[in-house]
Amino acid sequence: MLDKNITKKLKSYTENLSILFVDDEEAARESIYGLLKTLFKNVYIAENGQEGLNIFEKEYPDIVLTDLRMPIMDGLKMIEEIRKIKPEQKIVAQSAHGDSQIILETVFMGIDGYILKPIKSDQIINTLYKIAKLVIMEKENTKYRLNLEELVAKQVDQIKQQTESLINQLRTDHLTRLPNKEQLNIDFKEFSPDVMIFLNIDNFDQINLYYGFEVGDLLLIEFASFLRKLLDSNKLYRINGDEFAILIKEFTLSEAKSIAENIHNSIYNNYFLVNGLSLCITVTIGIIPIDKTLKKPPFGNAHLAIKKARETHKNSIEIFKPEFILELKRKKVIEWTQKAKIALDSNLYQPFFQPIINLKSNKIEKYECLARIVENESVDSPYLFIEPAKKAGILPEITKQIIEKSFAIMANTDLQFSINITEDDLKEEYLLDFLNKMCELYSVKSSYVILEILENINNNYSYDIVQQLKDFKKAGFRLAIDDFGTENSNFTSLLKLDVDFVKIDGSFIKDIDVNIESQNIVKTIVYYANLSGIKTIAEYVHSKEVLDTILLLGVDYAQGYYFGKPEPEILDFHDFII
Repeated sequence: MLDKNITKKLKSYTENLSILFVDDEEAARESIYGLLKTLFKNVYIAENGQEGLNIFEKEYPDIVLTDLRMPIMDGLKMIEEIRKIKPEQKIVAQSAHGDSQIILETVFMGIDGYILKPIKSDQIINTLYKIAKLVIMEKENTKYRLNLEELVAKQVDQIKQQTESLINQLRTDHLTRLPNKEQLNIDFKEFSPDVMIFLNIDNFDQINLYYGFEVGDLLLIEFASFLRKLLDSNKLYRINGDEFAILIKEFTLSEAKSIAENIHNSIYNNYFLVNGLSLCITVTIGIIPIDKTLKKPPFGNAHLAIKKARETHKNSIEIFKPEFILELKRKKVIEWTQKAKIALDSNLYQPFFQPIINLKSNKIEKYECLARIVENESVDSPYLFIEPAKKAGILPEITKQIIEKSFAIMANTDLQFSINITEDDLKEEYLLDFLNKMCELYSVKSSYVILEILENINNNYSYDIVQQLKDFKKAGFRLAIDDFGTENSNFTSLLKLDVDFVKIDGSFIKDIDVNIESQNIVKTIVYYANLSGIKTIAEYVHSKEVLDTILLLGVDYAQGYYFGKPEPEILDFHDFII
C-alpha cells in the first residue's frame, strides 16, 4: 500500500531530477518505467550494464537504479566504472535475498541503497525518497558552498594576512621568542632530522622558588639567547617550562653527542646575569636518534632519556636506547599488578555507569557498567589495570565485585544494564550460578541483565565457552557482542549464538560523519542485523554530527560522551532531546 504523503514528498524532490534505470528483464523495465515517469523529469532506460554506462556518460543522471546480475556487463562492473567517472554518484542496487555476497561487494563501492527483489512499489518509493532527499541536500550544499567560496575569495588577502600573523603567534614562544612545540611538530615532518637533543634545566623550580618567577622568566630569556648564539644554524625550540629541544640533520650519533657535550660544558662554564644576579645553572641532556618512520617528535623517548640520566645524577648526558621503554613497561606492569591486587583486597573496584540511548524513543533504556578503581578522589581506568590483573589471574574476582555492586545499584531502577565479561570469567565457569544468585539476592529479572562479550569469541573460544553463552540465554540473560566490525566479524556465528545486541566497533563510529568507508561498513552491519532481528548499538558517539549520521544509517542505540561520561551514579533523568 503506497503512502500518498511519501509519494507526494518524493515528487516534490524528483520533479526536476533525472534517473537511469538498468535491468535486463523487459517486464521489470516496463513496470518500473511507468512509476518512474510519473516522478522524475527525465527517465533513462537500459537493458544491460554497458548500455547503462553509455547513457550515464552522456546524460549524467542524478540517480542510478540498477540490477546487479545482467548480461554483457553486470551491475557491479557498471557501478565500478561509474564510480571512476563520478565517485559521489547516488546509486541504488536491486538484489535478491540470496545475493548476500554480491551485496557485500557493493558496500565498498559506496552503494547508497538496496531494494530487494521482487520489487514492491512501497519499497522503491521509500528508498527513492531517502536518496532524492540526499541529492537535493547536496545540490543545495553545493550552491551554498560556491556562494561562500565567492565571498571568501573577495576577502582572501586580508584573511591571509591575519591568518599568517595568528599562526606565527601560535608557533612562537611568547617569552623567549623561540619557535615552540607546535612549530617543532611541523618542522619535524618537513626537516626530517637525524637526531633530537633534549635539554632540561636542573633544579629550575628551586630558582623560581628562591628568586621568584620574574627572575626565572628573565633567566629563560637569557638562556634562550645563549643557546641561539651557541648553536648558530641548528633548529632550537622551547618546548615547555624549562625544556628545550634541538633538531639536527646530517649528523651521526657520535657527532650529535659532541654537540651535546659542547652545549653541556658551555652552559656549565657560563654565568647568566639577571637583575644584578650572577646565576650558574646546569642541564641534563637526552640524545634521541630519530627513526625515519616516526611521524611525530619522540618526546616520550626524550623524557625517558632524561629520567635515565638523572638516575645516576643531574648535570649529565644520556643517549636514548629502546630497552628504556621495555624497562619502563616492566616497571608499570609490576606496579599495576600490585595495585590491582591491593584494590581487590580493599574492595576498591566500583562500577561507573554510562547511559545507552534508544534512538527511537530518545530515552535512556540501559546503562553499561564499567570497572574503575576508586581511592579517595583518584579514579583509574581499566586500560591501566586490566592486563596486569589478567596476568595476576584475578580478573574473575574483579568481575564479581563489579557484578554485585552493579546489581545493588540497578536493583532500585527499572533499567536494563550490561556488564563486560572476559575470557577468564568464561573459562572459570562460575558465571551462571553467580548471576542467578545475584538475581535472587537483589530481585533483578535476568532479562534486565546484558552480558557483553568481545566479538572474537567464535574464533578464540572453546566449544564449552560457546555452550555457556547458550546457557545464559536459556536462563533469560541477554547477550551483546562488543567491538563488532573488526577483521573477524561473522554474521553467521552471531546467528548461531542468538545474540540480542551488536555493539559496533568504535573505530567505525568516531569519525563516521566524515569517513565514507566507515559509513558503508556500518550501513552493512545495520542491514544484516535488521534482517537477523539483532539490535545495533553505536559507541563513541561524541558529537551531534556523528549522532545525525548514525540516525541516518538506522542504528538503534547510541552511547558516548555526547550523552554522558561514565559516572559513579546513574542520571536522575531519562529523556534526551536529539
